[in-house]
Amino acid sequence: MASEFKSATMAASLVALIVIFFGFTSEKQQIAGERGEGFELHDEIIINVEEAYSAPTNSSSSPKERAGSTAKPNHQLRAAILFTGHIRAFEMKEVRTSQLKGIIEPLVVKGYKVWLFFATGNGDAFRNRPLFQGASPDVVREWITSEWNSTDGEGYIQAIQFEVYEDRAAVPQHYRQHCDWKSRATHLLDLDRFWHTWRRVRHTYRMATAFEDASGFKFDIMVRLRPDLLFLKEGDTSSIEGFLSNPVSAEKDSRGSSVVYTPPAKFIFGQATNDWVYLCQRSLCDSYFEMISPWEKCEVAAKGPRMCCSAWEPFYERTMEIARLSIKEIEDLFPVLPMRKGFIECNRLGAFPSLLKACYEKAKELGIKASWTCKNGKGELIIARTCGLNGDLI
Repeated sequence: MASEFKSATMAASLVALIVIFFGFTSEKQQIAGERGEGFELHDEIIINVEEAYSAPTNSSSSPKERAGSTAKPNHQLRAAILFTGHIRAFEMKEVRTSQLKGIIEPLVVKGYKVWLFFATGNGDAFRNRPLFQGASPDVVREWITSEWNSTDGEGYIQAIQFEVYEDRAAVPQHYRQHCDWKSRATHLLDLDRFWHTWRRVRHTYRMATAFEDASGFKFDIMVRLRPDLLFLKEGDTSSIEGFLSNPVSAEKDSRGSSVVYTPPAKFIFGQATNDWVYLCQRSLCDSYFEMISPWEKCEVAAKGPRMCCSAWEPFYERTMEIARLSIKEIEDLFPVLPMRKGFIECNRLGAFPSLLKACYEKAKELGIKASWTCKNGKGELIIARTCGLNGDLI
């Protein structure tokens, strides 16, 4: 394994791809999520923790040792992780470590070599706060190279490409004409936010495709990952073992649609797709990462300009339908929540007792709060307004 990583690192240096530039911004208020979902809090959710959950046994073996027992694929597997979205909590070492343990190491164990692509800009600085708030780009570069590019003497990341992408383009004028956005100021703000977010998603994707063109190979899988996500535990890849071992073709659902993988929509209190994390077989990634391209021209089947007037949710769902993609939600594969300075949004996990317990324990481990989550007088873990935003660790 060590020789493979060293060879890959030398090869990556030949194409001179490491360009590091990155930033962070923090936000401690109640978060409505990247896609504008609303905040929902039930009056009270009570879970008998001891009956609902038993903590998994963490293996003490290293990724190298675990990889030794994994069947060798018939070709070298390659994964691209595309970081895009809010970048606030990436400044916290706990978040970076959880991402390494939660998704990068499991892929390495499965025999994957991993490349990172990251595009950020002022549009990712929530409510116009400074892009680099807690550290300079040079400091962030040191974090990545010291924490992720070398563990126990082995490099986990083949190459890292970071860019600052300042998008000056405005929403096309014909949207305002067709949809009368001027009369809906709130929706106009949502439209601008969507516009710049998804142009940045596309830019990150094109960084990866340019790398493919230059290197002469295609990735096997791509993963979009929000940088501010905390993995509550290591992602369990057993549910997609067959696909990861041989990702030549995607899993199919009962209707024959190709499957892509995300966390549950219930994490965002809604029915919409929760693409905090989005894993796709390489040939299926274009429609998602390039979604803004047809939206810019409002070209979706025969729907015409009116399709885009309802902002982006119906457009998003229609795009997935046209591409014949089916979302498969797996909470154990992506046990993630947005991390904030001082608390974890554990209140999102009312429907997932095992993860709620893991979130509560993670908060205690890190010495921070579990939002709206506490134990009642009977020792039961509850989500309730009486717990308060910052929770109450007992």
